[in-house]
Amino acid sequence: MTTLPLSPTTRPAWMRRADQRADRVLVLALVIGLLSALGFVISPALPASGSLERYAFRIENDAQALLEGRLYPRWTANTFGGYGAPIPSFTPPLPSFGPAILHAMLVADAADALRLFAVIVLTGGSISTYLWVRDRAGRRAGLLAAALIATSPWLAYSMPYVLGSVDLMLIAALAPAWWWLAGRMHSPSTWALAGGAAALLMLSEPRLALLVFALTPLLLPLRSRWPQIALAALAGVGLSAFAWFPALVEAPLVRWIPPEPPLYALLTPSSIFRAAEAAATGWFNPPPQPALGLPLLAALALLTGAALWSRRSPAFGLRALAAGALLLIASIVLPDAAGSRGVFTLAVLALCAAAGCAAVALPRQHNERWYAAALALALLLNLPMWPGPPAHEQSYTVSAEVAYEQRGYGIAVTPLDHYAVTALAEQAAPDQSMLTGLRSGEII
Repeated sequence: MTTLPLSPTTRPAWMRRADQRADRVLVLALVIGLLSALGFVISPALPASGSLERYAFRIENDAQALLEGRLYPRWTANTFGGYGAPIPSFTPPLPSFGPAILHAMLVADAADALRLFAVIVLTGGSISTYLWVRDRAGRRAGLLAAALIATSPWLAYSMPYVLGSVDLMLIAALAPAWWWLAGRMHSPSTWALAGGAAALLMLSEPRLALLVFALTPLLLPLRSRWPQIALAALAGVGLSAFAWFPALVEAPLVRWIPPEPPLYALLTPSSIFRAAEAAATGWFNPPPQPALGLPLLAALALLTGAALWSRRSPAFGLRALAAGALLLIASIVLPDAAGSRGVFTLAVLALCAAAGCAAVALPRQHNERWYAAALALALLLNLPMWPGPPAHEQSYTVSAEVAYEQRGYGIAVTPLDHYAVTALAEQAAPDQSMLTGLRSGEII
């Protein structure tokens, strides 16, 4: 009986996986991700600025619907003076429904559920960014990209704490996960995971999800398995059709109320190309910082210089740099505030991935020392923006939701910079019977 030796290319997949060592750098990426979520861990409540409180009201409504057995609520009954509105039918469900599951099953308070969900999303975003860049440019590039994202003035401060954009937090975490899985289409399980990531993207913000899919050919190698990638994206679109298809069909049947103008002007060239500034502590509505930050700008300059003179920059870094530059221009040109912020989020993601590749362009002599210094600077130079906005204790009951609207703060379950939706043809007077029931305690 003759035996044939197994070569690395002919060994079964389970044998190759058994020989692989655990990626210990992944633990560092997790710790770095926890740094960006530290504000939600330490703070006893949600910041008063931005849309976090409005998301908490939506989470309370969705959790109550889950406890009543309604798995996908399409109506909120407490808005517009007691008449209600089909707001859940026309807003992506994942930013509120994900924390609502935590609220119904694990956490007793809507604010605590949202804080826990934010910690999971921010930490997961750091890990997914590391995995995506690691597969394209190596572990050092992946860790540097994760550090730049976890200390970004926009992704780690303005977006989660000042603006409270839970939908953009999800996009920033799921987009790298999709790009990572799309580059690993080697098994049916990976294809299924990629389809799930595509569905979660569509359930977070459909327009930005389509943009993420469109950017995939620019951020992956030409030899990628494009038929499988396209099928995974289509599977995600199909799985999420229960949310976006009814909204698309029924959009002409409701009245859309435009949002209030943003409090602060955003996304100008002068605001983008600057370092992080000290946080405005004590402000009820502190200004956001739509800035790239000094570490990111320095890493991009190093990457560009290496590409021009020594030609040591990896091709992935240059493709990500081109994608980030195009998105940056688009975010400045777009007139819609919510749309420009979403495009800017993807631009910062792509630029951080490109800047991570600057680790390859560091001087070869004493390379480890140069890398440690670059990683330390990425973590330290953006620290002036901390701490975040002050926390504000708030109740999220039905009576608090109605009182929020009656005080003129806006629709409690509609995030800032988002359109509100109502089935009323025109503004009607509040439903006095409901308000009386709230005051008497008959409605809780």
